[in-house]
Amino acid sequence: MDPPADPSAQPSIQTLIDAHGKVLALLAIVLARQEVIGCDEFADTLAGLAAVTQSDHPDEAGLLARWASVVKEAAGTVGNPPVRH
Repeated sequence: MDPPADPSAQPSIQTLIDAHGKVLALLAIVLARQEVIGCDEFADTLAGLAAVTQSDHPDEAGLLARWASVVKEAAGTVGNPPVRH
């Protein structure tokens, strides 16, 4: 990866939010492939965390819900292997 043209340039908040969502999707895929937790279940857990966070921290809840949808979308793209519990 090439360094930014301006080393003092900072990524936007939106870029950081999107990057975190992609990392969570990757983590969900790895965990699913290792049969730890399915992508859908991981996404549902994030969505549940968003729901319980909503009343005290609505901004955080919005991010968690967004990340849950990114993980859910990734699950639809790569499939959702069965997980042994």
